[in-house]
Amino acid sequence: MMMESFKTVSISGRVAFGIHCLEAALKQYNYDTPEVRLILARIREFVEKDDLDVWERRVTEIAPSSILDGHPANIFEQYETISLEYLISLKKLYESMQSLLKDLIDAVIDIGKSNLYGGVGAYSEYSLREVDKVIDIMNDLQVPVPESTPYFISPFSENGGWGITRLMSDFEKHTT
Repeated sequence: MMMESFKTVSISGRVAFGIHCLEAALKQYNYDTPEVRLILARIREFVEKDDLDVWERRVTEIAPSSILDGHPANIFEQYETISLEYLISLKKLYESMQSLLKDLIDAVIDIGKSNLYGGVGAYSEYSLREVDKVIDIMNDLQVPVPESTPYFISPFSENGGWGITRLMSDFEKHTT
């Protein structure tokens, strides 16, 4: 039911919600490393900056689905935004992390990526599905899902559904 309320929230607001979910899950499972902080910082760029093509490249290269992809075409030399040392540390992190947490990271990233190269329609059904996936993963992890109220400050009517850039702290100011 919570997912339904996100129809009126911009894609940026949905990503902010996903970030707050991810932060809560990582905290509950005691993940506080430099790698985790950088992952979160890169995902936050969707909300706080407006260069989405750069954001996509930067988060795709750190996503668990990319780092752990054993396909021969996934070669480090094609990565543009991370060092080999960081790639190795991310790979170690993801190999030690439970699957649901890796899925949660990918799902939060996918909220932002889902409509990058297509129209958003009436309410961005694709990003809404990813919000639903985030909520399901949070429930599976038995981590409380944040209230949806703070994200209404970023309505779907802003900027063609994308929302305007905001600081993540703007969403925290509206919590009860």
